[in-house]
Amino acid sequence: MKADIIDLLNKKPGLKGREIAKLLGLDKKDVNSLLYNDATDDFQQIDRLWFIRPKSVVVSVEKTGWLSALDFDDILSKSPDLWLDSTPEIRFEFHNCSIMLGAIARILSLVNQLACVGKEIILDFSECSESFSYLCRVGLFDALNQAVQVFPKVQDYSTHYGKNIKLMEFVSIPAGTEESNLPKRLKDAFVELAGDQYANTAFGFIAEYINNIIEHSQTPIPGVAALQVYGKGAKRKKVQTIFSDSGRGIIGTIRPVLKSRYPLLHKKYPLKGKDSDVNLLKEVLEFGGVSGAQDADFKGRGLGLKVSARNAAKFDATICVRQETFELTLKYQQGALHDYTSKTKLQKILGTHICFDFYLD
Repeated sequence: MKADIIDLLNKKPGLKGREIAKLLGLDKKDVNSLLYNDATDDFQQIDRLWFIRPKSVVVSVEKTGWLSALDFDDILSKSPDLWLDSTPEIRFEFHNCSIMLGAIARILSLVNQLACVGKEIILDFSECSESFSYLCRVGLFDALNQAVQVFPKVQDYSTHYGKNIKLMEFVSIPAGTEESNLPKRLKDAFVELAGDQYANTAFGFIAEYINNIIEHSQTPIPGVAALQVYGKGAKRKKVQTIFSDSGRGIIGTIRPVLKSRYPLLHKKYPLKGKDSDVNLLKEVLEFGGVSGAQDADFKGRGLGLKVSARNAAKFDATICVRQETFELTLKYQQGALHDYTSKTKLQKILGTHICFDFYLD
């Protein structure tokens, strides 16, 4: 009974005891007895209306070795819903982990989004000193909402930006940006690492992903892009590039127009069908021709993501595309799609978050 009441008040805060009982089909005396005598103090009454008592949440981020984007989502899945009105303060505590670029991008996007809806956000790296120095080095905190509190004090590494060919620091991409040299900067980094033969291919998919952020994110929160090379000495080196925004997402822009513009796809992937959004995203990335653009020329658009995926396939890359509550991972071998996996029911993070991995031979 208590779990049902909590779920109801999270969805409809400010109800009287008799209203709760009626909506849940419970006895009014039993409901009031629980509300008034709950030992855990989960409920509070204001002007005879019941609410969930606001509580702070601590998210402990801890992993031996590298923390990937998937690892971070696994940690979030074990946390309560961070978006609830009953959660005014969220503290992320990091412990002895090395954080990969893909995870950093998701952390950045999530905390910026939560800060924008008025939540008090604290990032505590007191037990994660090596990663903290690295995060200062990659420019993470330059892209952070100023309301977010960070411990310990952020170190200024801006004079070192651009001096390491194995790293391109986080760069903000405001929505509606008219011009950006970011695609060229990322392409130049690719060429430096992988050779001229990858130049045009790299520029193609990089420019498209960045263009999607500029044109479609529709949010005041800037998108970001960054690049990092992993692996030392004789080890095979992995290049990870991320593109991340906090907008409506690929599916979020396509769904509202799917029925009117693409009725066959709407029928094939109904809104409430099992894994419909996952499969729709896969089709968009594989075959293109689908656009949620709000302009008269939308019929001539929608091929960019397909071309980007095809170009990325030339690297035998792995591409992970995260949407609001799910992610799709495409794995390419010998220039073709070899396998794909998906994960659903993730903690909400708005926008599109693309993580592109490939290995240098």
